[in-house]
Amino acid sequence: MIRLRQPSIFKSKEVGAVFGERDSWITPIKEYLVNDVLPSDPLEAKRLKYRATRYSVLNGELYKRGYSRALQRCAGPKEAIGILRSIHSGNYGNHAGGVSLAHKTLRQGFYWPTLFADAKRVAARCEACQKIANNIRHVGN
Repeated sequence: MIRLRQPSIFKSKEVGAVFGERDSWITPIKEYLVNDVLPSDPLEAKRLKYRATRYSVLNGELYKRGYSRALQRCAGPKEAIGILRSIHSGNYGNHAGGVSLAHKTLRQGFYWPTLFADAKRVAARCEACQKIANNIRHVGN
């Protein structure tokens, strides 16, 4: 049995910041737009440059620009599900279906790449919607 005299990972602000944001799709785009940091892989760098043309950083937040709509704030994976649940079954929620929920989220000014898939999943797993539906399709988390 090996006994460590000190932790192998030190607690610091940098470690939390790096691991907290590295899993997000927002980080590489924001790093490129703010600090001009590109991945070492040339193909990935080219893809990132192409994707980053559709985004802007305002007041430290990443926004997606559209042709005929206002700026949409980009949400990370942790924040996205909370936004969907709030719109779907919050105070003014109407328990809409997946596609309707996704479009309502876009109109509210939010965006993330897996919005439509996440909206369908949230709507399908809503227990209140399943209780009043004609045929119960799915109940659970």
